[in-house]
Amino acid sequence: VRNEAFMDEAKGPDGWETTVDDVMSGVDELIRRGIVDPDRMGLTGFSNGGGIVDYLVTATPRFKCAVSAAQVYPDWLSAFFLPSPGMLPSNVVEFTGSQKTPWDDPQAWMRLSAVFRLPHVNTAMLLAVGDDDLGFMPGIIEMYNGLRYLGKEVTLLRYEGQGHGFQDEAMQDFWDRKVAFYDRYLKPESGSPSERQ
Repeated sequence: VRNEAFMDEAKGPDGWETTVDDVMSGVDELIRRGIVDPDRMGLTGFSNGGGIVDYLVTATPRFKCAVSAAQVYPDWLSAFFLPSPGMLPSNVVEFTGSQKTPWDDPQAWMRLSAVFRLPHVNTAMLLAVGDDDLGFMPGIIEMYNGLRYLGKEVTLLRYEGQGHGFQDEAMQDFWDRKVAFYDRYLKPESGSPSERQ
C-alpha cells in the first residue's frame, strides 16, 4: 500500500532497498507469467529513471544491458557540492530525503550514490547525455570514468548542442544506437554455433 509511511520508507539511503524490491518483485511477476525471458532482460531510463537504472545495475546482475540517458546524480556528494543550475545544497538535502548534510553523515551520502557501488556492476551499459545538460553531465562522466577504470562494459554518447533530452538528428542517432545496443545483448542467437561462425 502506497501511503505516507511507505513514501517515507522510500526516502534517504535506505530507500534504495524499497526501489530495488519494487522493481525486482515486478520483474519476477512478469517472469512468472511467462511475459519476460529472464535470460534476456534490459533496462532503460531517462533523467530520474536513468538514476534508478544506475543504481539497479549495482544491486543486481540480472540485466544483460542497460541504457541510462541524462540521468540524475549517480554521485550525490558531487550534487551537494556542485549543484545543478537553480539548485542549492539545501534543495539537494531535501531531494535526497537524507535529512543530514555530508558532514553529518558522509556514509549515508555514499550509500545514496551509485558511483560508490560500481565494482558490483556486471551489466553492459550505454550512457548518453547532451553537452549542454550542465547539471547532469558531470555525474554521467563520473559514472563512465568509474566503469572504465574498473574494466566494465560501457559506452558514452555525448551530443553537442543538446540539453536535458535530445532532439532532431541527435535523437535519431541515440535511438539507432540504443536499438543496436539492445540487439547486441538481447537478441536470441539463431542457428547452430557452426552457422554463427
